[in-house]
Amino acid sequence: MKRIAKKIQFELNYKIVSNILFGIVGFLVFCHILSLTIFDWSWQWEKFFNLDFENNIPTWFSGFLWLGSAIVSFLISSTSENLRKRILWFSVSLFFLYLGCDEVAVFHERLAGFIYSWIFGYNPNFNGRNWALILPPLAIIFCFGISLLLREDFKTHLKPAVQIAIGFFIFILGAAGFDFLTGILVNIQSLNRTQRFMIIAEELLEMSGSILILLGLLEFLNARNRRLRYS
Repeated sequence: MKRIAKKIQFELNYKIVSNILFGIVGFLVFCHILSLTIFDWSWQWEKFFNLDFENNIPTWFSGFLWLGSAIVSFLISSTSENLRKRILWFSVSLFFLYLGCDEVAVFHERLAGFIYSWIFGYNPNFNGRNWALILPPLAIIFCFGISLLLREDFKTHLKPAVQIAIGFFIFILGAAGFDFLTGILVNIQSLNRTQRFMIIAEELLEMSGSILILLGLLEFLNARNRRLRYS
């Protein structure tokens, strides 16, 4: 696997790849807005493209992005110099794989309830957006710890590292911040339009953040391969 990863050259035009991925995001947002206007005539369209629904085209696209990040992280792990770094990058790969599976399976609420009951001794019956009080802080702690342990790699490839960090911040802002606020507004009828806007903003931030992370990892792997090739 290490030999294969070294031979892979991601000589990508990042501008083109970025435009394609963000273009897909724009298309999905357009289809979501369209679903809000035609759902009385075509409920199937809303089922396929509504950003607030699960197990449809937007969620599968988000899962695809995280799966891509998991694969690239695994390739970075296979080209790492020592066992410690390989284990750390493999942990990052598993983390992204979890995010990809969760986009489709949506088990973060049950996981948050399990963690809460394990820490405090009882299950608070997490529902709605309350999971955002438990999992995002743990994800931030995990990523901060990994970034400290991999600081030598990130210092060597500072530009993609910064892009990954920005992508993670944008994703957390959408997944936790806007998602939690949307849950507060869901029962306030006078703020119905605001809630619809926040759903779009939430999903837009989540997908944009995951795209930045994927592109940053690809650039990191590309820089790693160039350094290995000429070292």
